[in-house]
Amino acid sequence: MRKSLALVLLGCASLSAQQTPAPTDLLGKPFFVKKSWVIGGEGRWDYVVLDPVRLQLFIAHGAVVQIVDVSSGTIFGTISLTQGASGQFRSPIAHLAQGIALDDSGAFGYITDAKEQCVKVFDRSTLEIVATVPVGVNPRAIVFDPVSRLVLAASEVPEAKTAAAGSGNRTPAGKQAAKPAASGGVAAQQAGATVTVIDADKHQILANILLRNRLGFGQGDGNGGVYFAVPAKGTVLRLDAEAIGKQLRNPSLYVSERESNTPVTLDWAGHESGGGLLRVFGLGPGCVDPNGLAIDELHLRLFASCAERRMAVVDSLSGQFVTSLPISFGSSSIAYDAGRGLIYTANASGNLIIIRRDVNDSYAIVQNLPTAQNAWALAANPTTGEVYLVTEDYGVDPAKIGTPNLQIEPQKGSFKVLVVGN
Repeated sequence: MRKSLALVLLGCASLSAQQTPAPTDLLGKPFFVKKSWVIGGEGRWDYVVLDPVRLQLFIAHGAVVQIVDVSSGTIFGTISLTQGASGQFRSPIAHLAQGIALDDSGAFGYITDAKEQCVKVFDRSTLEIVATVPVGVNPRAIVFDPVSRLVLAASEVPEAKTAAAGSGNRTPAGKQAAKPAASGGVAAQQAGATVTVIDADKHQILANILLRNRLGFGQGDGNGGVYFAVPAKGTVLRLDAEAIGKQLRNPSLYVSERESNTPVTLDWAGHESGGGLLRVFGLGPGCVDPNGLAIDELHLRLFASCAERRMAVVDSLSGQFVTSLPISFGSSSIAYDAGRGLIYTANASGNLIIIRRDVNDSYAIVQNLPTAQNAWALAANPTTGEVYLVTEDYGVDPAKIGTPNLQIEPQKGSFKVLVVGN
C-alpha cells in the first residue's frame, strides 16, 4: 500500500512538471522558500491581503481572519466572524471568511462572510467588528477604492432571480441617470451577480448593481477603477467607481430612495453597459476561466491569470489586448511588485511562476519555483520583495494504513505561511 501511494504521488509530481513551462531566463538571485511560519487554525482558506504599511498579512481562514506580523512571523491577532452575529442566518453553511479589503487610512477593514451573506466591517486598531452590511448570496470578492471611497462587494444572484435581458437600466454617459427600472422578468437559464456599493465612511449601502454573469476575483487600480474577473466569459469587467460614486451621491438623483432610506438598484444585467460606467475587456485567445487579477498602475497594465495555462495582459484603461504567455495549469492568484517589475502567479499544484516585465512591455518567465501542494493564495510585499503563500501539510493517518479508508488528508494544526524571497 505504501509503495502504491508513493507511485501515485510521484505520478502527480511528474504530471505537474509536464504542465508547467520552463523558465526562459533565470534570475541572478533565484527565489527560494526562505522560511515557514506555522500558525494553525482550521477550515478552508481564501484570499490573502498584505497591509504594506503596518506589515500585516490578513488571511481569510475558515470562520476567522488571521493577522500575521510579517516582521516576526507571529500571529498579531484574530478576527472572528461570530462577533456581532445577528443570529438570523440566511445560509446553511458555516461562517466562512472569503474576501478581505483594507481602506487607505488604516482605520477599517472589510470581510465578506458567506454564512450571514454580509460584509463585516472591523476596526483595525481593536480588531472588533463595528458594522454588518447585508449583501447577496455567497459574497466573495471585495475591493476598496480610495478615490470614490467606496467598497464594492460581489455576490451571486440565484438563477431564478436573474433579471431578463432587456430589463436593464441604462444611463448614457454624461447624462442624468434615470430611475432604476424594475426587473421585467427572469432568465432561469443563467445566474448573475450583484455588486453591492458601500459608502466606506458611513458603512451604508448606496446601491446594488445587477449584472448578467457571476464574478470572480476583484482588484482596484487605486485610481477610481475596479475590475472583476468573469470566469464563464473569459473577460474582465471594469467599473468606473469614481463616476459611480459621484452619480450615487448626486443630491438631485434618486430622491425617492433617499427619502425612503433604501439602496438604489442599478439593473445592468440586460446589456452590461451601465451608461458608460462599465466596460467589458476581452483577454485574448486562450484565456479561459480568469481567476486572479493584478494591476501595474504606472504602466496601465492589467494582468489576469487564467486556469488554462495563460496569463493575459491588457491595457487597464482602454481594455486593448497587449499580449499573453503560457503559465502553469490552474493558476489561481497573481500579484505584481512594481518596484522590481515582477509578476507572481501560483497554483494548487505547488508552483510559483515568476515573470519579469521588461521596459519594452514584453514579458518572460524567469523562474518556476516548486512550493507546496495547495499553496495557491499569495500576496507580495513591495518593501522587502518577499512573497507570502499559505497552505497546510498533507499526509496519511498511520492508523488507517492497510485499511480501505487510507487517503491523503490535511494534517491538523499544520496551516502555515511560506515566505519566498531571493
